[in-house]
Amino acid sequence: MIRVWEKYGRLEIHTKAMLWFTFANVMQKGAAIIGTPIFTRLMSKADYGITTVYQSWLNIFAVFVTLNLSYGVFSKGLEKFEDKRSEFAASIQSLSVFLALLWLGLFLIFRRFFVNVTGLNEKLLFFMFFSFLTIPLFDIWAARQRYEYHYKKLTALSTMNAVVSILLPIGAVYLFTDKALAKIVFSNLCLLTIGIIIYADTLRKEKNKISFHYWKYAVKFNLPLVPNYLSIIILNHSDRIMIQKLCGEAQTGMYSVAHQIANILLLITSAVTASFTPFMYQNIKEGKTDRIKKHTKQYLLLAGAAAWLLILMAPEFMKIFAARAYYEAVYCIAPLVLACFVQFSYTFFGNIEFYYEKTGFTLGISTGCTLLNIFLNFMLIPRYGYIACAFTTLCSFSVMAVGHSFYSGYLCRINLHKKIFRFSRYAAATGACVLLGLIIPCFYGGYVLRYIIVVVLMLIILKRFSGKETE
Repeated sequence: MIRVWEKYGRLEIHTKAMLWFTFANVMQKGAAIIGTPIFTRLMSKADYGITTVYQSWLNIFAVFVTLNLSYGVFSKGLEKFEDKRSEFAASIQSLSVFLALLWLGLFLIFRRFFVNVTGLNEKLLFFMFFSFLTIPLFDIWAARQRYEYHYKKLTALSTMNAVVSILLPIGAVYLFTDKALAKIVFSNLCLLTIGIIIYADTLRKEKNKISFHYWKYAVKFNLPLVPNYLSIIILNHSDRIMIQKLCGEAQTGMYSVAHQIANILLLITSAVTASFTPFMYQNIKEGKTDRIKKHTKQYLLLAGAAAWLLILMAPEFMKIFAARAYYEAVYCIAPLVLACFVQFSYTFFGNIEFYYEKTGFTLGISTGCTLLNIFLNFMLIPRYGYIACAFTTLCSFSVMAVGHSFYSGYLCRINLHKKIFRFSRYAAATGACVLLGLIIPCFYGGYVLRYIIVVVLMLIILKRFSGKETE
């Protein structure tokens, strides 16, 4: 234990932050995954399907309501306005509140339109638009904590939210007849409260520093990216909406369980991406591309190994997460996990595009891949059922990864006059990971072989991590 603590003490600050942010991200967003085994047993497949459809529409509307202000523009703004970070952050939070109030008003005026489009009732939709007032404030605050490697408060709040957002909805589902509404409201109650406290504290400290100059900068930067962000969200969530329309809410619930299991990998990799982004920006600025290559290779290897572990243990995860009625969805897990891995792999290319503020191609490739995904779903769902969605998602993200890799290489050549990533090595590594990952389900009937491979992979990961050199 002492030796492990000594090694931890020698880690670089961004590596320590990555570890804690990974934990915080798992605690904050993993509550939905942790609670899945409980709610799939307390709720009918139809009620559970409604909650997943709600989440899909929430993510789609969030692009328009929040403009994804906590994403690329915020990290770039913290780097660009380094001497006025507090003023910039307070201004972005206020812009978020203004946009949320605007859209809440639009919903109240045109609520029948929103009901007809989404198929959700007015109570669910009102809560959705109301939640946009405060929950994005936590995301903006958390983004700054990650950028500046301040992980203690974020870890504490994320842990508290995770515990409360599991316990409260369990009780609510027991007490209320509208189980879908009860789960949704009480799952978000803690985060709503935290968002209010964060904004109240911001107004107390920075109310005289809110500047419309930063509003203009953020809107000008992110508004052209709305189609790109929307494309990514639709690519991630259109499958559940289309399954609901073409197959029914019960099948949507089954597919959603597989998606929740696959998202375990996404929880980990998104935290790595969030903590790695400021490190990458700093080293691009200083021309230290070798450091970027080294850490990217390590993260991709660990992410690939984690993906294989998740796929190997998919039958066990399915038994833990859901009742027997959901088990056939186990064959969705491998392609969905691999889609998460591919999505993680091309975020390194996307960071280069955001750094140089060259996002025109980003819009094109995202839109094209989303249309490809929708087309494939329309063609294949009626013939092969909801399982086809998992493979169309993997296909679409793979095409997107290839496009981003070529464009980021072009940006590196004209700005750095050298490559950060080599496409041939990237394609070979990710291609091998995907191919082997798709073969693994063939061995789901043999427990012994799978468990042997799991043990070997875990030993390799532990050895590589414990032997990692610090700089």
